[in-house]
Amino acid sequence: MRIYAAQVREATVGSVDTGRLAEAWVALHPASVGKGEAGRESNPRTREGTTPRTPLPPPAWLPASQGNATKAINPILSAFLSRASAAIQRALAPVLARLWTEAWVLGNRSALAASEGLADVDWGAWTPGDYAAAEQIAGPGLRQLLGEAGIRIKSIADSRLEELSLVLEETLRSDEIRRQPGTEPLPPYLSVQDLTGRLRTVLDNPDRAELVAQAEIARAQATAARQVYAETGRTEVEVSTAEDAKVCPACEAAAALGPHPLGSPPLVPIHPRCRCAELPVLAGAP
Repeated sequence: MRIYAAQVREATVGSVDTGRLAEAWVALHPASVGKGEAGRESNPRTREGTTPRTPLPPPAWLPASQGNATKAINPILSAFLSRASAAIQRALAPVLARLWTEAWVLGNRSALAASEGLADVDWGAWTPGDYAAAEQIAGPGLRQLLGEAGIRIKSIADSRLEELSLVLEETLRSDEIRRQPGTEPLPPYLSVQDLTGRLRTVLDNPDRAELVAQAEIARAQATAARQVYAETGRTEVEVSTAEDAKVCPACEAAAALGPHPLGSPPLVPIHPRCRCAELPVLAGAP
């Protein structure tokens, strides 16, 4: 997972020039963002003893009842960030294709062993990180998973898009906050450099990258396993947890349910960072 978490992070942060994005946003909203690192010191709105600035009216694209408090990505921001979204999707596509392929092989081979009651798994020529070998092993069963690639990649990109939009919207909200003389503005007025840094932090997030990699690996493994179980005539599965102190109540409840029809809830992964697996119910097993 660490291999692909690093690749997801690298692809995401390298997909968007946050400096140019910040400059473009400042060009659209020059009153909301300072134009240099010294902007806060030289900006009279932040100096002690000045009169608080009269709040600006809400942007025309927001309903009057919502002001700037909306959580949805508004049309202007969506259009502004559409190129960033496309760039993120293009950067993630080859990384996730490799990840899904290796994870599919991992789930496929593990499920074959479980379905046949074997203690050992035959990995063939594949070792983790060897995408070429995984691609040779995967065969046609991987096609359905890869067929959903566009939807999954767009969903991941949309999450980053929402976070980027929140950072940009904050620059607009900062202009609408009344400030008392002698106090620092909250949130502070941003320079282009500040805004660049905040946008980059959204993209260069190791925890997010790890979460994406773990979730997609788990999803691909589970998809491959269910396919194997169906092909080998297994009709029931049960959830197996990691059986340690970190197992959450949701996973414990899923395991306690016992055997249930293949493809029906509870389906793993049950939640983000889920470590559970679905195991086939074998005839004659205790």
